[in-house]
Amino acid sequence: MTAAADTPAMATGLPPGWIELAAFPDERTLLGFLDTQIDADGDLFTAENRAMFVQGCLLGYRTVRDQGWLHLGAVATWLPGDDGELRTTVWTIGVGLLPVPSFGDVNPVGVAERVLGSRGDVGQIEPFELVDGREGIVIGATTSVDVSDLDFDPVELMPHLRPDELGVYIVVLPMKDLPTHLGVTVGIAPNVAERTPMSVVASQMATSLQRLDGADELPADLVLVDTTRTVRPEGFMPGTADKSDHGKADDVVTADL
Repeated sequence: MTAAADTPAMATGLPPGWIELAAFPDERTLLGFLDTQIDADGDLFTAENRAMFVQGCLLGYRTVRDQGWLHLGAVATWLPGDDGELRTTVWTIGVGLLPVPSFGDVNPVGVAERVLGSRGDVGQIEPFELVDGREGIVIGATTSVDVSDLDFDPVELMPHLRPDELGVYIVVLPMKDLPTHLGVTVGIAPNVAERTPMSVVASQMATSLQRLDGADELPADLVLVDTTRTVRPEGFMPGTADKSDHGKADDVVTADL
């Protein structure tokens, strides 16, 4: 992915309840974001839950902070289980920019398709076209993760998790007014069955990614990080962001540590 310092100013539509892990300048800012997020649903967290949640997010941040993602985080939602009752699930989604060299007359999306399509257990590769004429691809795949080194059993916390059969959904799309980069969105669901519902959220995030020429061009959709890469509360609060507030310093989420 493109390193943060080399990333053009971008905006990404994010779903309500989005828990960001990557787009923070430091751990202090992340902790401020988490405090605000938890306080919004304070009655759902015990002290133990809060500590576990914060520690998990810190570990995630330390893992991905240098990987160049514009956004990488999680969405918690509800889906019906095998018994028909709603259960909580979590999807991890990352959005980034991939710089591409010139391939002459060869479509870089086609190159990405051949590279990504040759890795892992790929069950779906489909082209699509947006109304603005851009043509991209979606890839559905299965992957696995080694959880043997963890000091807890993640399946005990999330019984529907299948570490050996995670559902993967990838969107590769040329960037409008940025021909040197491809937008790449990667979503991971805890099992293959959840790949399809997760793909709806991932696709919306992928197609919302856009380049900005200035703060006055911020879209009305929810945006977590503006052109100064400052984390702002309207990024994860439900509702419509007021573009006029993006320049106010008192909107910045900080933590009192």
